[in-house]
Amino acid sequence: HDHSHGHEHGKSKAALRREKTKKKKSAEESQKKIEADTSSAAQSKKEPAKSVFDFVPSPTLDSVAAGKAAFEWMIWPKTSEEFFKDYFEDTPLLCRRSNKYYGGFFGIDHVKTILEDFEVQYTRHLDVTKYKEGSRYTFDNNKDLPESAFICDDHGRQDEEVVEKVDVVDPSMVWKRFKDGCSLRLLHPQQFHDGLWYLVFALQEYLGAAVGVNIYVTPSEKQGFSPHYDDVDVFILQMEGQKRWRLYPSISEEETLARFSSRNFAQSEIGKPSLDVVLSPGDFLYVPRGCIHQAVTVGDTHSLHITVSSFQKTTWGDFMLKSVPQMVQTAMDENVEFRRSLPRLFHSYVGVMHQEVTHKKREAFETAFSTLFQSLIDYVSIDAVGDAMCVDFIRTAVPPPKGLHGRLKATDVEEEELEKAAAEVEEVSVKVDSYIRATAKNIARIVPLGGDTVRLFHSAQNERVAMPMAEDETLDHLYVEHAEGVPARTTAVGEDERVSLKDENTGMVWLDLSVDEAEVVESLLLEYPTTMAVDELPLNTPSEQLAFANLLVKEGIAEVGKRPKKKEEH
Repeated sequence: HDHSHGHEHGKSKAALRREKTKKKKSAEESQKKIEADTSSAAQSKKEPAKSVFDFVPSPTLDSVAAGKAAFEWMIWPKTSEEFFKDYFEDTPLLCRRSNKYYGGFFGIDHVKTILEDFEVQYTRHLDVTKYKEGSRYTFDNNKDLPESAFICDDHGRQDEEVVEKVDVVDPSMVWKRFKDGCSLRLLHPQQFHDGLWYLVFALQEYLGAAVGVNIYVTPSEKQGFSPHYDDVDVFILQMEGQKRWRLYPSISEEETLARFSSRNFAQSEIGKPSLDVVLSPGDFLYVPRGCIHQAVTVGDTHSLHITVSSFQKTTWGDFMLKSVPQMVQTAMDENVEFRRSLPRLFHSYVGVMHQEVTHKKREAFETAFSTLFQSLIDYVSIDAVGDAMCVDFIRTAVPPPKGLHGRLKATDVEEEELEKAAAEVEEVSVKVDSYIRATAKNIARIVPLGGDTVRLFHSAQNERVAMPMAEDETLDHLYVEHAEGVPARTTAVGEDERVSLKDENTGMVWLDLSVDEAEVVESLLLEYPTTMAVDELPLNTPSEQLAFANLLVKEGIAEVGKRPKKKEEH
């Protein structure tokens, strides 16, 4: 900021006025274009009489196609092709729809039910916040203390005396604070609501990236959060009430497509908005990551919206961050030049204090380093890095709504029906003449460990909410042959038992396979959504075919399907 301020001081007042006018005109033109584009698109198409529940994967609709349909339900009247070509990572997208578009998918009554029926905890499941006169307040326990005790700064709440490690929410205190002007943020509500669980699952299948969801409930004329930008792309679905959203351009080039979320900004730092709109029930807004935004409820009632987020740390840079250690290790294993010692006393001419000094040994060092560095590209394996990123994705994925295929037709599914459906899946018995397919396109990834062992990582046994990993934590320790884990599931396979393991720190679940078994899984994943006959699986005997098919189905990695149609039947 210091450099930019100094540059402005060097400009004439007339130049600064021209620049200010240009920015204002650009913002006004951007807003008009977005509003006009939205209006014409909505008028040219009739709203689909569908909800997200109509896109549950079925024998005739695979998980990626179902996910695309759910995504296009979210962004209607735009298509996914239009979105990724014209808006993604670049331009906000506003979609106006009727107030019946979401069909009561989620509302404040669902929040009340969740707070009453589940053991909801502050911070882990619920944030209660207030943004007032430039200050943020976080109410993360049931203590009835003065509001000043809960004021926060960028480093957390200032008064640490009121911190409690775990405090189960008292609904009456939550609604008292809501009445006093606090906003509610329900974190990962897919663990409490099956419709949201399906939506997250469907979107992650289509986007190929981890998907998160939060619910925001804000009282009339209130603002829950300071201006900020996020490290994720945000999709906002306005369910109830009205909310005014103001979006601002990035302050600097470094913040465009930000990799980390920002601090809270003061109003004076962010200038005038490039987009200023009010969302009503049925509306949708896309906010690219790194775009500064703030929102305030307008009107005489509360606002409730769903925020769907994705594309966190899935950039080319993140791919390269994983590739560099791998290719250096491979180069050191295969090329003796990388294992040679550095020149003796190299630190006498390499380092910041030597960078302005001309030194022949330094020049030779730079040449040697450059030569070796450029040769590293010969040792990169994009497939190994791709597998590693895919396994990271699988770790964060929600499991498929097993047992709900074709059943999830209402906002709330009775718990008894869920248990019955899950029990039916458990009781499914695979026969020699059965056909099976993968449960979902992105359910698993096979990673060779060397020798005769192949590790199958999968999300079928995941929780509905991924376990958080520390910033410096990786899954590298899971790629060794004798990785340690606790039993996640034991499945009877003929006279034997197969045990899938779970890493307690990261929540990752895996199953070790033989090379022949891995070939079966590979075929199921590559051929998805086509089913495969059990008696045609590439294993040695019918008993092996039947046992392994039953293992995959009971693990949730595969499901029993229908015989594929012959070409002439299409």
